[in-house]
Order: sequence, then structure tokens, then C-alpha cells
Amino acid sequence: MPKFESGVKGYTFGIGIVANPFPVDWNGHPHECCEECFFYREASKTCGLDHKPVLYPGKYCGDTCLLHKVTEEQYMAIIDAVEDIIGEKDEQT
Repeated sequence: MPKFESGVKGYTFGIGIVANPFPVDWNGHPHECCEECFFYREASKTCGLDHKPVLYPGKYCGDTCLLHKVTEEQYMAIIDAVEDIIGEKDEQT
């Protein structure tokens, strides 16, 4: 069990990538709003990522939304890059 009476020498990091698929209609119009987000907490009308209140959850994502909108191709490229980095780390240990 670690002991921190003398302070902290350094840190290890836990990192996560979250994603939410917003629906797109047959005319190509995305419906990017908080009500379509996995992280929206309907009971408290807050965001599950930053815990801030959401004013118009059915109309749009707020200015403080932590999600960056990307295309499906960009999403897959990001996932591939992260898997490459994590895979390299796992092979070294």
C-alpha cells in the first residue's frame, strides 16, 4: 500500500476516450443535441461529462460541450492511432 506522508513523487495517468454517435437523417442532416447524447442526464438536465446544466437539450449541444464533432472516418483514424500507441506500450511491458 502506498504511503504519502512525505509527499508525492509523481503520477501515473488514466486516460479515456468517450464517443457518442449522433443520428443523421436520410437527407444527411445530423441531429447533434444533448438529448441524443449518452452522457446527458435527463433527470437533472445536466451533462454527465462536465456536470453543467443544459438549457435546450433537444435543440443543440451547448457551448461548453466537451465532445468534438468528427466524421466517421476521423473517428476511426483516432481509434486506430490510440490502439497503436496503447499496443506499443503493452508490448514493452
